[in-house]
Amino acid sequence: FNEWWLMLDARLRLDFGVEGLKPADLERLIKKSKMKEWFRSAGAKTAPGEIVRDESHMREFQKRIGGDIIVKPDRGLGSVNTFRLMTATDIGEFWKKRRPGAVYFMEEYIQDEKRQFMSFDGLTDKDGDIIFHTAHVYNDGDLEVATTGKTIYYYNLKRDEIPGKLREIGFNTVKAFDLRKRFFHIEFFKIGADYYCVEINARQPGFVHLDMMNHASGIDIWAEYAKVMKGEKIVVRPTCDKICMQIGRFNKIRYKNATKDMLKKYGSNIPCEFTLGVDLYGDWLCLVLTPDHAKRQEILDFALEER
Repeated sequence: FNEWWLMLDARLRLDFGVEGLKPADLERLIKKSKMKEWFRSAGAKTAPGEIVRDESHMREFQKRIGGDIIVKPDRGLGSVNTFRLMTATDIGEFWKKRRPGAVYFMEEYIQDEKRQFMSFDGLTDKDGDIIFHTAHVYNDGDLEVATTGKTIYYYNLKRDEIPGKLREIGFNTVKAFDLRKRFFHIEFFKIGADYYCVEINARQPGFVHLDMMNHASGIDIWAEYAKVMKGEKIVVRPTCDKICMQIGRFNKIRYKNATKDMLKKYGSNIPCEFTLGVDLYGDWLCLVLTPDHAKRQEILDFALEER
């Protein structure tokens, strides 16, 4: 994770004349309030949002929206210090607990029971051309998982399964932000045929995403990144097209099937597993590699079925 090093990285580039993002380029990449206009220019929809001025401004905004609102730091990471506010009382409680001096951004909560949380991920070369891309589907957003206690899992789509519109918006967004020699992780809520862009990270997608890319496509994305940083013009050639899913299990949950039984039955589909102990992802985690979604779903059901 280098999210919090972006400012220092940019300053060093400026001071020493190194190509790449400079401090003046970063606002659109690290501030939620600045990202939206770039998303819209790339053809994505965005939820209405504004910088929070005061408590009365929040109440007026919620009334204008006519539904729940999300409040989060204008510059932040994941779901940290992010809140879903549904009532005037919620707004009052947030205002009491907010971090003094912090700049918060509020936006309409995208509510649709059929919504799907997705990401468009990849790597660009020195000219800003995308040399590798993929898409991931999540069972829900980080905030919803963190606040409901459900297990988070996500998986990549095979190359011919990536929706054309998502691919188009993803490519246009990377071009709009002028990302060069960068990993990228762009988050969307898909509702029907529309994609609502949530945010962009101009860095490696977090946690085990890069390992999942390697397993699913039969590549070494770390080695390709090293070549990119050397300024080489390369073509990434996947050697396979599989589905890699991340799934975790919690000690607090009584599962029908023991972990050892899962490893015994599906060991050939589990390229890696380890003890983790992270509230959001689980006490134990594994990657599951399958040729199709039927097998992926079979293993998922076996892993998460409770007594």
